[in-house]
Amino acid sequence: MKKTAYILSPIFYILFTICYILSPTLTFAAVFPVPVLETYIESSITNGSVIETDSVSFKFIGKNLTNAKDKVSFEYYLFPIDKKWNKFSGSSKTFNKLNRGNYTLVVRAMKKYNKNTIYDRTPISITFQIKTSDDYGKIKLSYNSTGKQITLSNSSKFSVNISDWKIKSWASDFAIPKITKYVDPAFSSIETETILGIGEKIIIKTGRSPLGFNFRPNKCFSFLSKSYKFDFSISGYCNKLSPDELFNMKRTGYFTDKCLDFIKSFSCKTPDIKALKKIETDASCVNYVSNNLNYKGCYSKNISKSDFLSKDWRAYINIERFYFSRYDVIRILDSNGLLVVEKKIY
Repeated sequence: MKKTAYILSPIFYILFTICYILSPTLTFAAVFPVPVLETYIESSITNGSVIETDSVSFKFIGKNLTNAKDKVSFEYYLFPIDKKWNKFSGSSKTFNKLNRGNYTLVVRAMKKYNKNTIYDRTPISITFQIKTSDDYGKIKLSYNSTGKQITLSNSSKFSVNISDWKIKSWASDFAIPKITKYVDPAFSSIETETILGIGEKIIIKTGRSPLGFNFRPNKCFSFLSKSYKFDFSISGYCNKLSPDELFNMKRTGYFTDKCLDFIKSFSCKTPDIKALKKIETDASCVNYVSNNLNYKGCYSKNISKSDFLSKDWRAYINIERFYFSRYDVIRILDSNGLLVVEKKIY
């Protein structure tokens, strides 16, 4: 057998050379058969699937039926995004940040052959629908281990209107409540749309609101600390007078050093009756304190300032829990019932 192989080998190469000179294309095809390609797609989704995320992944598989060991590359076309075929040498492809809508992915295997490119003549396709909110990816969802607090933060570069959104889990299903944006001195509780600005967040807790309604804190909330028990620190909600403001008050001639020191020490809280006795003989000082060192005075003076309102909105739902502390899924849906963000709890 070895001898026969040795004798035939030179003859084969001589014949191959003669044939190649006479007809290169036919000779190449006779020795190396034209590839016959087939394309397959593997994915966690099936044809016609509805997907509630903005990304989807696929694995491309290509075979040459005339040579199973051949490696192939691919071209894909994602309608309606792509306007032409995209070459792809890998095997796994993820499409990210897809907008809501219907898509068709078409894939075909390809291979170089005798200076030409051979394609799968019957490309494979798969259709799917992205069904997410226009605000998908704009809101960050966080929670604690108690099941009693959810925080939604605006992580986008735009304001987001979360009015009429819903929060669903296996433990509860409720709408995000309306909130009083400006807590006026009369506590009118005028509810408005909840529009989270850039960097703002809403903190939703179980239980009852300390004010009796949902609200957005402001820089004057420190004056309410004696009358209401807040479940968050209000140390930062204070409108302290600056040294320049105190200096300008001194220049008017109406305020003594003792009065200014008193005002400075109570700039974030209303003085009680005992404290007021220290300035009771100073009419100008008493008049300033009664008109300014309280929530009403602070509110009237500062409401027009750009930093008057807190970046945190506060809402309360009087239920036992929002979600189970283990093995649950929190889903935030917009006013059209479309998914904004989802988080699994393990």
